[in-house]
Amino acid sequence: MFAATNRHKFLIALFYAALSTHSMAGDNVKLALKGHIKTKCGISDIENEIDLSKVNTKTVNFGFYCNSPFDISVSSVNGGLKNGRYIARYSVALNIPKVGLSLTGDSDKIKNNKSVKVIDKIPFKSNGEITITLIDKPVMAGIYKETLQINLYPKLVF
Repeated sequence: MFAATNRHKFLIALFYAALSTHSMAGDNVKLALKGHIKTKCGISDIENEIDLSKVNTKTVNFGFYCNSPFDISVSSVNGGLKNGRYIARYSVALNIPKVGLSLTGDSDKIKNNKSVKVIDKIPFKSNGEITITLIDKPVMAGIYKETLQINLYPKLVF
């Protein structure tokens, strides 16, 4: 059998004393963990200019990415395609199926639009489409211009 020497007895006693002191003290350690990912929300791969000279309806597909819930609004600057004082109205339909978004409106009703649609889903990478359909056919000669704005407002998640 193993015969413990005084030195071994001392080391064993010291080990148990250290072990019991540690377990009796009840120390705990708290580690603060953190991280930060910047909010990113945007539309990509979209035509910046939609020509309605020869068609009544045009659908444009686009890429969409957002890593947080977001609010979205669509507004018309002129209330329609403008040529001098003449304005040709149009309807707009914006769809992002992954988040269940379907916004529609007529250009004269969304002029300087301040209403916002709240989207609580986080789509990450997705696709969407926007369809423009003329209500009034432009008949006067000249250049027609309009700016359709899609505004994204990402929300922070806490």
